[in-house]
Amino acid sequence: MRKLLSGIGILFTTLALQTGAGLANEDSSAFGCSGIEDSTVLRSIEGKDGFFFRILADLRMLHPFTDQTAEKLAILSRYLEEQGTTLIYVPVPTKSMSMPDWLPERTALYGYDKNIAEDAYNIIVNRLRDRSVKTTDLVPAFREIASDTPPFFQADFHWTSAGARAAAKLVADIIKSTEGYEDLDKVNSETVSLGEVPQFSGMRLTLQAQCEDSLPEVITTGYETTTLEFESEDADLDLFGDDTSNLVSLIGTSFSDSDVNNFAGFIQEYSGLPVYNYAITGGNQFGAIISYLTSEEFQEARPRFIVWENPIYNNLSQYGDGPWTEILASAKNDCSINLPFEFSDDRKTLVANVNGLEIGDEFSILADAKREGARKVRFTLSDGEFQRARTITRQDRLRATGRFFIKTTSLGNYDWNSLTVNFDKPVSASAEIRLCAI
Repeated sequence: MRKLLSGIGILFTTLALQTGAGLANEDSSAFGCSGIEDSTVLRSIEGKDGFFFRILADLRMLHPFTDQTAEKLAILSRYLEEQGTTLIYVPVPTKSMSMPDWLPERTALYGYDKNIAEDAYNIIVNRLRDRSVKTTDLVPAFREIASDTPPFFQADFHWTSAGARAAAKLVADIIKSTEGYEDLDKVNSETVSLGEVPQFSGMRLTLQAQCEDSLPEVITTGYETTTLEFESEDADLDLFGDDTSNLVSLIGTSFSDSDVNNFAGFIQEYSGLPVYNYAITGGNQFGAIISYLTSEEFQEARPRFIVWENPIYNNLSQYGDGPWTEILASAKNDCSINLPFEFSDDRKTLVANVNGLEIGDEFSILADAKREGARKVRFTLSDGEFQRARTITRQDRLRATGRFFIKTTSLGNYDWNSLTVNFDKPVSASAEIRLCAI
């Protein structure tokens, strides 16, 4: 551990001092790139064979992941399991950790040590596994395929279809090792190659502005997986039917939200179970999971498995308790206390009398519009003289599910008289305000 912390300290000290060094120039670059290591837009370093690495993300060795975060994931896993859903967490390792042989020797100047990086990644994986969270370790698989079929693009940070396939195999292995898997109805799938398919890359576009020669294209072999039939003759062929006991829901980032790399399709092919993809590009670490867990699909028909993909550098503590309140309350779905309220004339505002109601620390407040469309809600508690208000906003990339949870402690502990919930869109006549255990 001392060696790990020492290496981390070297990394950040070096990054802080390394300004204006001009280490990369046309003479040292195979593509005539200059100033990319000092770029104010995307600091990057050129490696071997046309592979580029982001300095602040790919050369990072410390990934914020506390015991508290690991415990939240364990609670989420438990809540889901109690209602028949198994969580599989997929922390995507950095490109540099997955392909260390393609890094230039100069990464040592930034304090990068592949052994320390791997140790830090393994600590996170082991923290989760020690808490019974089913978690993949993708590093060995990525390093094994790197020489023949690189798991990452040269001038982009996403995985190729080869990387997605390797990750899907490990996910499928966990699915197939889960108790009761053999009893689930399976599907027969067919995966076909679409040939070489180019991908848009913001990273390549940014780097190209500082390079004279054309950078390697972001191109991979595309694949498509289609469902042929269920293996069981008695199984329901309607994948959108009520029986979701054999379904897999994939949530995640742009790594998963790609038809070409076929991550969802490969999981279906190797697991034999139908997969639905709810990943969101640009949703960051919480966008997809909040969108899915607050959706009507999830609440009415929970899947047998949820696969949550997240790059290891995405900080699950970044936004405090807010996202986790919504995630855990949605997963637990213990909202038995209904709060009667009155509508405003425009049906955007709901006012509930909470005089005498004890709102403890162990609760969250659910405002449910009972229809999609609302992206913003404001909770206001009042005792007649003093008010405390909090607002939740869903960015445009997220689904506007109309379900919002807020922790009661974020509104303070007072003797409140009224609760006002203001939506940005009119809600259904069946809208609800409820107290939910978390």
